[in-house]
Amino acid sequence: MKFTVAFLLALSCIGPAQAAGTRPNIVLIMVDDMGYSDIGCYGGEVQTPNIDALAAGGLRFTQFYNTGRCCPTRASLMTGLYPHQAGVGHMVGDYGVAEYQGYLNESCATIAEVLKTGGYRTQLSGKWHVGGDYPLQEPESWTPGDARHPTPLQRGFDHFWGTLTGAGSFFAPPTLMDGDTPVTVTSEDFYYTDEITDHAVRMIEESAAGDVPFFSYIAYTSPHWPLHALEEDIEKYRGVYDGGWDELRLARHARLKELGIVDESWELSPRDSDSIPWEEVENKEWESRRMAVYAAQIDRMDQGVGRVLDALDSAGVRENTLAIFLSDNGGCAEFLAEDSNTPDPVQFDTPMWNGERMRMGNIPEIAPGGADTFQSYDLPWANASNTPFRLHKRWVHEGGISTPAILSWPESIRKPQLVSEPTHVVDIAATIYDISGTEYPAEIAGPELTPLEGHSFRRVIENGGWIRSAPIYWEHEGNRAVRLGDWKLVKAAALSPDNPKAFALAEGKGVLVNGDKGRTGNLFSKHEHGDVMVAIEFMVPQGSNSGIYFQGRYEIQILDSHGKTGLTHGDNGGIYQRWANGNGFGGAAPIINASKPPGEWQKFIVTFRAPRFDKSGKKTENARFVKVIHNGQLIHHNVEVTGPTRAAAFADEKPTGPLMLQGDHGPVAFRKIVLKPAKLD
Repeated sequence: MKFTVAFLLALSCIGPAQAAGTRPNIVLIMVDDMGYSDIGCYGGEVQTPNIDALAAGGLRFTQFYNTGRCCPTRASLMTGLYPHQAGVGHMVGDYGVAEYQGYLNESCATIAEVLKTGGYRTQLSGKWHVGGDYPLQEPESWTPGDARHPTPLQRGFDHFWGTLTGAGSFFAPPTLMDGDTPVTVTSEDFYYTDEITDHAVRMIEESAAGDVPFFSYIAYTSPHWPLHALEEDIEKYRGVYDGGWDELRLARHARLKELGIVDESWELSPRDSDSIPWEEVENKEWESRRMAVYAAQIDRMDQGVGRVLDALDSAGVRENTLAIFLSDNGGCAEFLAEDSNTPDPVQFDTPMWNGERMRMGNIPEIAPGGADTFQSYDLPWANASNTPFRLHKRWVHEGGISTPAILSWPESIRKPQLVSEPTHVVDIAATIYDISGTEYPAEIAGPELTPLEGHSFRRVIENGGWIRSAPIYWEHEGNRAVRLGDWKLVKAAALSPDNPKAFALAEGKGVLVNGDKGRTGNLFSKHEHGDVMVAIEFMVPQGSNSGIYFQGRYEIQILDSHGKTGLTHGDNGGIYQRWANGNGFGGAAPIINASKPPGEWQKFIVTFRAPRFDKSGKKTENARFVKVIHNGQLIHHNVEVTGPTRAAAFADEKPTGPLMLQGDHGPVAFRKIVLKPAKLD
């Protein structure tokens, strides 16, 4: 897993309109299935001048997270809750469990519902996809607006034009609605991306003419499959991708470094193991065309963003409009075979505008792009879209959950900048309420609302001095992760085959890793222990260094010490020395060297006795390491520690304190951490 590791100027820097109490308009733009590095301002070669201009005058987030899939992300975006809390933990199917019912529940409130209580006009143009399942081949099985199919008008939007379901033809999209009225496409000139823009612009123009602020949610389906684009846009990218995905990944990685979005030290992740080298591809012309169509979809969407910004300018409201741009998940690796059911293309085999059927599936003999085709760009190109990360949509690795995210507010953002603080889509609603001065209510004409999980990052807009103190969580289809600060709980760790001083992360369970560079903050337990027995497994690469601090004060050293003789307090398993007046003293070397080679899991079992204090708080006994077993061998017995060791988190001593895992001295992985309180008197 890759990290740069790590979101608004003091109130005195906020523009005059906001200071005077004028609430900003809010334009929220979400695109569908677009990878981290597809657009120009994130290293891509796709022509996105309008999005790039938005970024040039605002904030670009380098570690902004989604949920890894379209429906859950939209549920979190709309509610400020994790998707399971809103009822959309998976997709739109109802699994008979409240967390996976597939549509927004009554214990959550959408941004539109909350902002309406604050006097905002609310409108949506584009994709809804949080209102239950709409089986396209069984139209008799559903009705928009029934209990299991809430529409935008039922969840706080004054105006809605768009689609209820998640995907389908761009030339004749299914479940197209004007409000709660179905719309049938009857023209060959219809293209969904342009229509979303047309209606968004019209809504903005109408709202800007009023005397109340507006919230405009613009949800493009571009560049989600199928690969449908206008030939004039496809032509711009003819030949651009003839060099293939390997060349593309290298070029994007270099540009990401040039832009400062990724650290210079970051290595490019390996090509996905299910992707073959470009030189082995048989249908290169067809593959190049697939990526060209995908790029054309993004290009047309960017043109739409430009028209939206022009509408804001023409209406004279651009300066006091907060605009947010992001994607709902990483690039999509789904392969649409004509006879596949993952996903099932048959359910999307809906008629074109003229009643004819589409040609379904990734068939090399069919050039993608036209209204009569239905194809995807597939895993190798998705791998390139998500440069420099691994994996893709549906996964909680960085390739699935990292999104390009841009925030613009000309009146209040005085200093364009990159923002590296980890931030999540669940934080957007809280930020909007904070900026708009709208209170999140306890209830809205229904049951008590679930308290917000998101945290306002308004301070990022104000001065960049915000740190998200709460963890970020993910679960989708059993893929799970949690991140706190610079630490991320991932599935497994092993030495990188290309670099013995680094980790390569893979599937598994319950492993804490402090990033590639091993220069993160220290990790503290919430539990504060006194006397305790601790079992913990750890792994270090070649030459790496870490430590375990009992009560955050007394360190057992972790070091690559395999095969070393003449051990000291600083070797693996050593009780580290104290430090005073520029000199080290004390400490205890392990009795024997029980260290395993770099890249192998090792284990400490430690019995620790906390220091003792009388009723006045005076220390009466020093802390002791009663017993330390390293890989089954006794390395310490009844070692007294007279005070906090060097680099301890605290200089004082107390009866209890947290367990601390050192994260700033080199790469380290931990797993199977067990703390058992003990009575050692």
